[in-house]
Amino acid sequence: MNKKITIPQLLFGVFIFSFNFIPCFAEIKQDEFIIKQKRFVNELYQNKRYFDCIAETQRLLYYTDNKTNQDELIYFINACYFLGKQYKTVISRIDNLKKNTGILSLNNLFLYSRSYLNIGYYDISKKILYSLDYSDVNEDRRSDLFTKRAEFFIKNFDYAILLKEVEIAEGYFTNFGRLFSLTDFRNDIESYKEIGLKSKWLSVSLSALVPGAGQVYSGRLMDGLLSLAAVAGSAYGALYFYNKKDKPPAITFTFFSCLFYAGNLYGAYNSAEDTNNNLHRRFTNRINKKYNLNYNPADYIEGRIFE
Repeated sequence: MNKKITIPQLLFGVFIFSFNFIPCFAEIKQDEFIIKQKRFVNELYQNKRYFDCIAETQRLLYYTDNKTNQDELIYFINACYFLGKQYKTVISRIDNLKKNTGILSLNNLFLYSRSYLNIGYYDISKKILYSLDYSDVNEDRRSDLFTKRAEFFIKNFDYAILLKEVEIAEGYFTNFGRLFSLTDFRNDIESYKEIGLKSKWLSVSLSALVPGAGQVYSGRLMDGLLSLAAVAGSAYGALYFYNKKDKPPAITFTFFSCLFYAGNLYGAYNSAEDTNNNLHRRFTNRINKKYNLNYNPADYIEGRIFE
């Protein structure tokens, strides 16, 4: 005898059947959201809307269970803060990350060091870069560690220390694959001795003997002529009125002559310093262009974040 199925039983069966498939539907919906969200974040990133990127990546992070993907998204958020020039925020976030996990990825370590450097904390930035030795880093990332240290020293014109760093690095690797060899790099850095830096104290001494001579020595001919004219003109005026026994203007011209002479010495020092800075910048720009040392956190953003 066939047993009839009542309407309540039918409804209950449909409910149970549907209930079993709800997680599948939810998972499909979640996957669709993640795909769309990644595309949206990528669009924001390409348009350099870094702070919108951060907000939308936080939403994406909420739906990401894989630990590796989470770490990549956290780095991406930190990188967006860096690209938005919020260096103190980057430092604060990485400080918290270090407290919570006890370790930092190499990418976050680079970001941490460069953020301190960008706000003027030279010693802290250097200490962070040297918190790891080459032997602590995977072989395929040792060149990254070297280039960050190299860029740090080049940025601060510490060529002699950089040459010592090259010697240390040569104990772990000799080249960067297709990029460049350490031997070529060392030879180029050693050429800093030939860039023609000016002695600031020699410049001051020359201007002390002949006003404006230090500026001319530093390549500032017009500044030198102006300094000479100012000191000589005011000194001549002081002498002229002194010989005429006209004391008030003689004192005034003497005062300005001393003032211009002191300014001439100060200008000689600054002229040599400015010239040296320009020579350093030309040299470092050439090195950075040839070896592509300029730090960009975007270089370490994994492509699969946006896949």
